Amino acid sequence: IRTALYRPFFKQYMYFDKVYDHRRYQIPKFFPEIDTKNQAISIPHRGNVEFSAIVTDTTPDIQLNKNGQCFPLKTKNENLVRGRVVESVHNSSLQDTRIEQSYREREREAQSVHNGPPQDTGRVLGIHNGHNAGSGSSPSRAGLSDEGDGMKDNITDYALEEYQTHYGDKKISKEDIFYYTYGILHHVQYRKKYANNLTRELPHIPMAPDFWTFCTTGKKLADLHLSWETCQRYDLGKPKAEFGKYQKMAFARVKKNGKLIQDKTTLKINGIEVFDNIPKTNYKVNGRTPLEWAIDRYKKTTDKESGIINDATNVDIIPLIERLVYVGVESDQLVSELPAEFEPKDWQPKKTGMDAFVGSGQAQSRL
Repeated sequence: IRTALYRPFFKQYMYFDKVYDHRRYQIPKFFPEIDTKNQAISIPHRGNVEFSAIVTDTTPDIQLNKNGQCFPLKTKNENLVRGRVVESVHNSSLQDTRIEQSYREREREAQSVHNGPPQDTGRVLGIHNGHNAGSGSSPSRAGLSDEGDGMKDNITDYALEEYQTHYGDKKISKEDIFYYTYGILHHVQYRKKYANNLTRELPHIPMAPDFWTFCTTGKKLADLHLSWETCQRYDLGKPKAEFGKYQKMAFARVKKNGKLIQDKTTLKINGIEVFDNIPKTNYKVNGRTPLEWAIDRYKKTTDKESGIINDATNVDIIPLIERLVYVGVESDQLVSELPAEFEPKDWQPKKTGMDAFVGSGQAQSRL
């Protein structure tokens, strides 16, 4: 049993086991244990209209972003897994057939992550997860180290070398590239210019002229989006009225041109108007602002078929509202601080033939 990010800014308990979970995909490689320290960027799957990105440090649901795909900072180190399997052959009474079967299952799981096609330079989300020209084991910043936790860097040595060479800066780390990517994915003009591409293929990540500003701002955005339960609170002032024990909330409705529409500046709790000064924010994930996700998820629901009750009303609602409003407002501010230029002028992707990705031994035989 672990905590999962079921929807943006909404966590639930889940029983993480292949017997109970319909499809776990590659998540056991990204968050193999309850306390695994890792981060992953979730984006919508191809074919969805509105693009957004959100980072998570806990197990994500596939609908965290519409039919989402996740790109982790680290993945499970299969070499350590193999070592434990080999050791068990010599030190336990398990049958050889069971050991071989277990090894083959893990081998197939490992292959599925690395069998994507090679990508052009600059396509970070592809190139970091495609064929690896290196071990992917260089050190990262404190707090996300792969020492002793069975995890390894998911961004390859090849990608790191490309970035260090392009910018002429050996200080760039794999973790820096991860946050740089998060910054790029939030750039308003990047999303606008490549809106059509983002609906039908994985994002291509350009080499922006100012790497470090994108990296620094991307890191601030990630820290903010990961700390929504504890971050600073936006001051909405004293609630206008008492509302008793929290049950649900909704925006007020006003009549415009003969139709009732939502007034997103006015928030009701239990049907009582509590705030009428909610600021407008442009920051959205999966089509909704952080506060809109709270309105949708923090309530009591009953599953019709099973009768199971999901009660998300046991929450200190005012601090939660103020924090999620702050996340929206502060995200808008950080996005506005990103550099105007997000790709170099007259930039052309480097054309790389297949030979660049074909090594010797296992990698060559896979291709």
